[in-house]
Amino acid sequence: MTGACLLALIESLRRCEAPQQYNPYLTGLLLLILMHTLGELFIASAGYKYAPHLAGMQLPIRMLLGPALYLYAKSMMSSPPRLWLIGGTAMLGPLVVAIIMLPFANLSAADKLALANPATRDPELFRLAWVTCCSAAGAFIAFTSLYWVMTFKLQKRHRQRIMQRYANIEKRALDWLKYSLYVWGLLWLFLA
Repeated sequence: MTGACLLALIESLRRCEAPQQYNPYLTGLLLLILMHTLGELFIASAGYKYAPHLAGMQLPIRMLLGPALYLYAKSMMSSPPRLWLIGGTAMLGPLVVAIIMLPFANLSAADKLALANPATRDPELFRLAWVTCCSAAGAFIAFTSLYWVMTFKLQKRHRQRIMQRYANIEKRALDWLKYSLYVWGLLWLFLA
């Protein structure tokens, strides 16, 4: 997944040379996905053994996936979105997860490493880690679902506007986005 995301990001950045084909919101979305997958790879590859304090740092970043998808969709359907308006609410998600993670973040490196081994973990600390993960997953589902629904509504309004203006709407209605949103929703639910 990291490799595919990296290749897509490189392709997106190559389009900088042709401004009419470049979408900075797509590049931002791909960059966030790459950062999140690198964080997951860090955990899956046991990289946390060398830097235990970095474990879980991808959780606040993944809270930006929903807003980034919304911004990308909005940029394709209308004039560029107002970042100051959407950016303020988008930062609430990472802030909530960062607050949720504070007790876990304050654990020592030895305690975090002990949590990875069932033979050495403290049941109280394991409960803290479990509650932290479940709370972060719940926040992710709630926050991302909000932006997912907003993106669906945005696509529906766009389709209705296009239908009023044009007879042939196949290339303009962005129907592919609706199906992509179904896939995104399933992936996010699986990720949570």
